[in-house]
Amino acid sequence: MSDEEEAWSLTDSWDYGDEPAAAPQPETNAAPVTVTGTRVRLAPDWRERIDPRSLHTEVVTAANQAAAEAALRGTGPVREPVRPDPATDPITPADALRLLDSVRADLDAFARQVAAFDNRPEWVDSDGGHVSGSTAHGAVREFEIDAKWARSAPNAEIEAELTDVLTRLRDKDDPSALIAGPRTPAVAELRALTADPQALLRRVGLLPSKGPSA
Repeated sequence: MSDEEEAWSLTDSWDYGDEPAAAPQPETNAAPVTVTGTRVRLAPDWRERIDPRSLHTEVVTAANQAAAEAALRGTGPVREPVRPDPATDPITPADALRLLDSVRADLDAFARQVAAFDNRPEWVDSDGGHVSGSTAHGAVREFEIDAKWARSAPNAEIEAELTDVLTRLRDKDDPSALIAGPRTPAVAELRALTADPQALLRRVGLLPSKGPSA
């Protein structure tokens, strides 16, 4: 192609808007730190927008904001457990003693769970050892992050340790397994028995069994 033809081709490209598209600019409106559930994400340019020494403050703010939004969304309606039809077979003294022994053991185990929850550690550490965090009254209170490590570590590595600590904090302070009390087969059976005192008295032989209806 001659110089004149090449110049003409370039002019055509300019006239018809065929110039190469500009590279997309990075988003600057996104927060430097975002939290979804317990997963922490860092903006690619977070070091240009905040000092690594203040990263812990951004993490605490984002984590508590995510927790507040999740609480507002709620957990949906609570479903009542499906109760099986009550049994009618007789209960012998040996059966009753076995059930009470099982319930007592389950209650002792539940008491240990409650004690462990009350005495849970204040701080937790990441496996990598660069991040630690604490909670108070169900909210993230403080994060400590190795600022020297945060200045140079890959974002994915930092995100992994932040997520690790946040997950452990949420698990540590989650009382959902304790709120409803012990849920074991023996406890459920005892509750079913005491829900109908008349049926219970019939099964242990203190009331006559119901005869066939006329």
